[in-house]
Amino acid sequence: MRTKRKNNEIAGFLTFICLVLLGFKISGSILTQDCSWWLVLSPVCIYLVFTPSLLIEAMVKYSRNLSNKEESME
Repeated sequence: MRTKRKNNEIAGFLTFICLVLLGFKISGSILTQDCSWWLVLSPVCIYLVFTPSLLIEAMVKYSRNLSNKEESME
């Protein structure tokens, strides 16, 4: 349950950062005037890279809990 909440918090933060950077880029702000679109959209890329790793971590923890429960039942 905590992993799901943590994942949602990370997604919300990265979405906020991406929207701020997009707003700066579209408005022509000095902060992002010389930045490429790849840099502006990097929070989305970061999220897409780390989400599978968080899912794999959650599956490993779940499988360990199942094996521990099975051992304790024997």
